[in-house]
Amino acid sequence: MRPAGTVNQGGLKSAKVFSGTSDPSDTLGTTGDFYINLTTDLLFGPKTVGGWGTSVSLSQVGSFTTATNSATNGQLYNGSGPPSSTLGTVGDFYLDTTAYMLYGPKTATGWGTPIAVQQPGTNAGVKTDVFSVSSADWLWNSQYLFETSAGSYTEYFTRYYVRLNNTITQNVLDNGMVLVYFQPSPVNNPNQWAPLPYQFDSSFGYTYNYVYVTAVGQVTLHYFFIQTNPTATLPTLSTYTDETRKFKIVTVTGTTGNFLVAHHVNLNNYQEVSRITGLWLRDKQNQ
Repeated sequence: MRPAGTVNQGGLKSAKVFSGTSDPSDTLGTTGDFYINLTTDLLFGPKTVGGWGTSVSLSQVGSFTTATNSATNGQLYNGSGPPSSTLGTVGDFYLDTTAYMLYGPKTATGWGTPIAVQQPGTNAGVKTDVFSVSSADWLWNSQYLFETSAGSYTEYFTRYYVRLNNTITQNVLDNGMVLVYFQPSPVNNPNQWAPLPYQFDSSFGYTYNYVYVTAVGQVTLHYFFIQTNPTATLPTLSTYTDETRKFKIVTVTGTTGNFLVAHHVNLNNYQEVSRITGLWLRDKQNQ
């Protein structure tokens, strides 16, 4: 097992690249590190709070065993854009943090042809869709149903918005999870993400309600009012003007989903989910 230090270029956060003849242990490394299995030529990383994640095959650039072991102190460099020909020595690697292309190991003839690797915050088992919904986008009318018995149900009339999403397959619905978050205060607190279903007491005798319904290839968002005081007058839903809000659909599958379940992660806590899945990195990039 050999760790290699990272040179921090352009003020970017440094990381380490480890190598060994088997897959990395969960205890090896810290968030942001990489690992190369010299036997299978698989690249793991960047490591997140949830672990090493899914590996990427590096067989396109040949065997790493000779090149990596011959380096006395192989390093993983990072920077924006391709590496200069004068950077590094034989056995080093370089990660283009703009295009997320991995170069290396460097040979006597140069950096060679790069390959695409997984980007931080885009865990292979986690897909996100962020979009805005204005008041005019909400259509009238639909129903949010609760089945009380076979053939019987109660309902709320709603305004609704259908978001197509091809990452939501039957397999995701059967074996993964679909999470939806939104911004309850987009102007005062644009960094706050709250989970759906969401209910807020207006203090005027009714609540605001946002929910979602999943189906293959889409998520249907609903919003409506629930009367909590029989003497209160509800706003007219069909003409109500809601604030433009951002929504975020997160589909989770594979080892990441298994980790969330096995470790009893609170899915209603966006910050907790974000730390495990790496969503915080994407949020930071979008700020």
